[in-house]
Amino acid sequence: DISIAAINGPSSVVVSGTHEAMERLSATLAESDIKAKPLSVSHAFHSAMMEPMLAEFEKVASSISYTKPKIPVCSNVTGGIVTGEVTTSAYWVRHVREPVRFAAGVEALHAEGVDTFLEVGPKPALLGMARQCLPDD
Repeated sequence: DISIAAINGPSSVVVSGTHEAMERLSATLAESDIKAKPLSVSHAFHSAMMEPMLAEFEKVASSISYTKPKIPVCSNVTGGIVTGEVTTSAYWVRHVREPVRFAAGVEALHAEGVDTFLEVGPKPALLGMARQCLPDD
């Protein structure tokens, strides 16, 4: 009923599942004084609940012509720098179903020497999570 949907940092994990399972988990976490809050999303992305649409999604993704990235790309699927695997429909199916590995991606970028991160968007949230994944120095 519950899947790990995202590993965003050492103290930030997103779980995904049925409404009932999420309510039970929230109650259990509250009993243990563990902070949790529901996210307002349209679907239980990155969970087993996405499996019914994966075959059709792969058909659509297979119709797209992909090109290998010309610059390094860090994947939230693998948590590392990717190459040709992003040019397959199978990769994008994994992107829908598997957990987001944000923390591993930030760590991989740091290991590659990246020392500057820029978040662009109306509701910044990722930089705070990224800071938790980086050493204090």
